[in-house]
Amino acid sequence: MQLMLSKRDFVRSNTLGRAKNFWWILDDDCKIIVLRQFNMKSTKQPHETIISSDIIQHLIDLLPNDEWFPLANNVEKLSNGTEVEGIGKILYDQGFNTTDCQTASHLGTIFYQAGIWLYNGKLNGIKFQKNPDVTEWCNHLRKYYTSHF
Repeated sequence: MQLMLSKRDFVRSNTLGRAKNFWWILDDDCKIIVLRQFNMKSTKQPHETIISSDIIQHLIDLLPNDEWFPLANNVEKLSNGTEVEGIGKILYDQGFNTTDCQTASHLGTIFYQAGIWLYNGKLNGIKFQKNPDVTEWCNHLRKYYTSHF
């Protein structure tokens, strides 16, 4: 089933590190849809990646407590099997292709800006850590998302 989404429902954000524009929306089930435009001069539709709440929960469950966890979304390393364990690798292991694994950057940005994850502040070697003050990511993210409207 295709969601009928309005442009006004999307939040515009920029990735951490090398800032790139993207748009995202949160649905009632805490599924995140990320839209990215790869060629701004192109008239092609933006690339859409859907991250289910089950995948997000799985990712959060795998993040260690009190330790920094790598972004780990290098396309070449994912393709040849040499990427370290991290957010992008977890998405890859869940069946995401290498293009969609790049949304690890977008998830990291969203969860950091929402206060759910902490960010090491680096442009390269980006890592995240769970915010110990946040126990229910979905409700916390919903509050952050709705604060934009």
